[in-house]
Amino acid sequence: NDNDNDNDNDNTNLAYNPADVNKAKFDIVSTCSNMVDYALEIYDLTAEADPEAASRTKAALNKQKDEVMTTLNHLTAKAKPFTDLLSNAGVRERMSASHTWNPKGLAAVGVTEDVLESYRTLSRFQYDCGDYETSLRMIEEYIRVHAGKQEEGSKPHPCYGLTTVTSVLHTALWGKLACLILMGHWDSCPSALSAVKHGLESLASLPSSHPEHMSPLRALQERTWLLHWSLFVHWNSGSPGLTAITDLFFDPPYMQAIQTNAPWLLRYLTAAVVCGRKKRMMGHLVSACRDAARPSADPILSFVTNLYGSLSFSAAQDLLPSVEAALRNDFFLHNQSSTFMNEARVRVFETYCRIHSNASVPALARQLAMDDAAAERWLADVILTARIDAKIDAEKNTFKMAQQTRNVYQNAIDRTKDLNARAGQAAERIRNVIAEVGRERRRREEREREARREAKAKAKKEEEERPKGLTVGLDDARKNPTTAARI
Repeated sequence: NDNDNDNDNDNTNLAYNPADVNKAKFDIVSTCSNMVDYALEIYDLTAEADPEAASRTKAALNKQKDEVMTTLNHLTAKAKPFTDLLSNAGVRERMSASHTWNPKGLAAVGVTEDVLESYRTLSRFQYDCGDYETSLRMIEEYIRVHAGKQEEGSKPHPCYGLTTVTSVLHTALWGKLACLILMGHWDSCPSALSAVKHGLESLASLPSSHPEHMSPLRALQERTWLLHWSLFVHWNSGSPGLTAITDLFFDPPYMQAIQTNAPWLLRYLTAAVVCGRKKRMMGHLVSACRDAARPSADPILSFVTNLYGSLSFSAAQDLLPSVEAALRNDFFLHNQSSTFMNEARVRVFETYCRIHSNASVPALARQLAMDDAAAERWLADVILTARIDAKIDAEKNTFKMAQQTRNVYQNAIDRTKDLNARAGQAAERIRNVIAEVGRERRRREEREREARREAKAKAKKEEEERPKGLTVGLDDARKNPTTAARI
């Protein structure tokens, strides 16, 4: 990845042994990708002590490189009809204008489904080789072929114009997101992440009898992966990313995935809530931490649950040094450590002031795990930015909190801020229930039709098995009452 050097510069404060990092890189690159040249470069950095082992490893990598080139040439040849058509701008424009730039229209000019599948496989192979730019371009072309026509001036489709998402197209959406992340195109990543989520939920909501239906277990696994990948996107998107994290993580299906499958992700939700100053979400966050399938010893989570859950003020303040150390050694949060610690101290200070309206600066410094001078400067900054209404008495070295009154209108605003989100979630649940009722009704009607067909078939069979003479007599009886009486 061309961005490796930049990432290394950003993460200089992470305490990892370079030899261990290179070993881990080599293991991943050599076994999970086709980036053989890159694997050879990393292997030279591992400083293998055994010359024979080094020789065997390099020989195996060179053999793997020959196999990669053979496969690459084979896939390129199979996808050639479509790549040739892509290079013919005139034909492509005519087909796009006539709305035949789709699998059916391409099949008429010799680009069959097998060719398109080879093209998709080639894009994945290019990704495994580390050519993310080429892979991204190919994936986008593959998606355009299957996308519907976008009306001019219409709202952008959440899934790049794909009116129907299949499991194969869903893998293509995952591939596009992966390429954008690895290339560091953070502006385009949120829309790609939204497309993957849309495709995932579309497949999961299909009837269980549908061939493309995603099982609940598979949906749980996909949501768990999406939550992990979203960390790369949202923690590189600034302030909007903090809001996006809370929206995604608090979404009920994804919160269930966190609590069931990945409780460690609550650390990043906690960081987003604290750094984003989302006080109204603290109650939901504490409940989520308590409901996790496996209790966590994470100091960041323990700080929040102690401060807002069990109201253990002293335990929360004792955790501040551990919280700062955990933040500085976290890949995603180390750049947010100062912001988080500042907000955490504000939360501790607010809680402290609810108990003590008048206290000394040295006492406050002990509560915030700071020295006296730093605590006084910090308190002055907080007061100047109007985040806390307090006054410092320099002579007595104390501070006094003003009377805190809560505006009734602000209470109403805070309680209804997430009303739209809750209403949307309720509407989605109602739509799911209505859809399930409709599916059950259709299944019941199908069973009734099947029962009627079976009854008709049974009656017909009985009619055919009835003795012929008796059948004729009965037919005559129906037509002639005299014959009926005689019979």
